[in-house]
Amino acid sequence: MNTRITYCTSWNYKPEADRVSAEIESITGVSAQLEAGSGGVFNVFFGDDLVFSKSEFQRFPHRGEVAAKIKPLLEHPKH
Repeated sequence: MNTRITYCTSWNYKPEADRVSAEIESITGVSAQLEAGSGGVFNVFFGDDLVFSKSEFQRFPHRGEVAAKIKPLLEHPKH
């Protein structure tokens, strides 16, 4: 399944994107594609599902939070 992280380059969110990407791969075995963006964006998508948005939570994801949201989606994919 396609997993991607869009992150703001202006605010240097790349280190957070790298951290979350590594956590996703470590916990789920799924690689995340990183996509540069702007405007303070930090979103994580699993397929077409938005699983985390910094604008919604007003913070970066906690350690393991995104992987914990993706893991059940891997175990019970939508048809």
